[in-house]
Amino acid sequence: MKLFRRLGRKNKKQAHAEHAGWDSPNKKLVMLHSPDSYAAEQFRVLKTKVLFPGSGAAPPRSLLIAGAFQGVGKSFVAENLAISIAQSIDQYVLLMDCDMRRPSIHTTFGYDDVPGISEYLKNNAPLPSLLLKTMMPKLTLLPAGSPPPNPAEIISSKKMGELIEDVENRYDDRYIIIDSPPSRIAAETDAIVQKVDAVILVVKYGETPRESIAEMTETIGKEKIVAVVVNQCNSAVNYWRTQKSYYGYSTKKR
Repeated sequence: MKLFRRLGRKNKKQAHAEHAGWDSPNKKLVMLHSPDSYAAEQFRVLKTKVLFPGSGAAPPRSLLIAGAFQGVGKSFVAENLAISIAQSIDQYVLLMDCDMRRPSIHTTFGYDDVPGISEYLKNNAPLPSLLLKTMMPKLTLLPAGSPPPNPAEIISSKKMGELIEDVENRYDDRYIIIDSPPSRIAAETDAIVQKVDAVILVVKYGETPRESIAEMTETIGKEKIVAVVVNQCNSAVNYWRTQKSYYGYSTKKR
């Protein structure tokens, strides 16, 4: 069965939302809404670091986007990195929302509440029926679904590990980007770390304590962290705007 080529039968909410917001992307999706911005350029840089790790090493096929606290920008990074990779010529992406406590990726892409990973793990819902199309043909979503009462147990289950392994190995041109709950709040993030190839750590400029960064690095393991994203660094944005204007790329009216 071609899992990603055929999305299966849609429920009413999925069918109603399929094209919601596609003509006017959410502003969080800077790769689509603001492709010439500093943030969009940094996601292209991050994509290059992921796809071409250097030293002849193979790129990681599954990537967990992790952060210590709520509000550091994990989902923002996961969404835009997934778009950036999907904009490449040969790469396809599956974006999985494993933050079952506060799922958000489906709404960013214009969907209402829809079933997802939770229904697959708890109720054996057919996986093809849970996959969602996006405005990009090479980017597919697997939403979190309804928040369960025991997210740590569900995410730590053997079936969840088999799910990640299955979607990673089914096609050799597909990257798996996984959004996760905050590691200092939710125990399930540590379980997901064991099931992925690599981790991107997201910290918020001026707010994430050094001690939390050091603790996460020790827990995950330095060898598994392929990048650290410093989010909301305003000084860098101002520098980029200056450079863009100098080289004639400014979008400001003269």
